[in-house]
Amino acid sequence: MFGGRLGMNAAAFRTDKTNARTPGINPGDPPTVLEGEHRVSGVEVGATGSITAGWQLFGGYTFMSSEIVASNDGREIGNEFGNTPDHSFSLWTSYALPWDVTVAGGAQYVGDRFNNNQGTRVAPAYWVLDSMAAYRMSDQLTLRLNGLNLANKRYIDRVGGGHFIPGPGRSVMLTADVGF
Repeated sequence: MFGGRLGMNAAAFRTDKTNARTPGINPGDPPTVLEGEHRVSGVEVGATGSITAGWQLFGGYTFMSSEIVASNDGREIGNEFGNTPDHSFSLWTSYALPWDVTVAGGAQYVGDRFNNNQGTRVAPAYWVLDSMAAYRMSDQLTLRLNGLNLANKRYIDRVGGGHFIPGPGRSVMLTADVGF
């Protein structure tokens, strides 16, 4: 589209997972058995393009609807399953400056998600902002400086049965890309 400067993609999906984890109920069963069923349906859209010769833009959005279809624990049936946000979004832009310098920045959003299958504990939504600056010193060497989680946002990155893993705080990383 637009003279080859814009690419777009879209997908609709539905995934049924059998042998999902569910509590064991029979005498002698372990605490968790693989007898459940989960379903997730959704859509994903994305775009990438060149606004000008040096200005690039990348973005994507995903909507997911999850459901526990079968479980040995009747309280779980019909609930969303853990760690599946309804909405997630990302946007990244980069601009090539003169003198072989590129600057970039972006944002990522992850919506609320449950950390258990009863839907009683929620990991709240979060935004993370990142940036990058790169200098191409030669055909074989590029130096890159990345700033991650610039606002030093405290957020829950991953959730599990009875715990969560916090997202990394603000960090800066200097790397060198070497070609040979």
